[in-house]
Amino acid sequence: MDSVVVVREFLDMFPINLPGIPIDRDIDIAIDLEPGSKPISIPPYRMALTKLKELKDQLHDLFNIKEREIACQVLEVRALLDSISFLGNMVSKEGIRVDPAKIEAVRGWTRPTSVTEILNFIGLAGYYLRFVQSFSTVASPLIKLTRNGVRF
Repeated sequence: MDSVVVVREFLDMFPINLPGIPIDRDIDIAIDLEPGSKPISIPPYRMALTKLKELKDQLHDLFNIKEREIACQVLEVRALLDSISFLGNMVSKEGIRVDPAKIEAVRGWTRPTSVTEILNFIGLAGYYLRFVQSFSTVASPLIKLTRNGVRF
């Protein structure tokens, strides 16, 4: 630090150890290369500005089309049905609820026989915790089975 003029003049302003910066170690790290080998020289991928603008415009148009398609599909279905399935949930004027097909998938889940399988099931069921009142109370017996030394 003494070699930098500004730091030398204001030593009381600069802390010895800066948080978030790795400690300076007196060990040099080097990668031993084969004798006669040269570093790989690959220039960065460059694109003409006109091509880049064209690509960005195409992506922008594509995203806008996808958004309009989803909005159109939702509007068409909404006019015909009281509720629709959207992203794995049933959406209606009453609100969002779990799709009954997803409930059957959870009910049909095979009985877990290991801690890993229990954790997998808890992960799946955890997605629906916002739909299940007192989910932590319901899931606590399964969570207890994941502790060390507990047999099931």
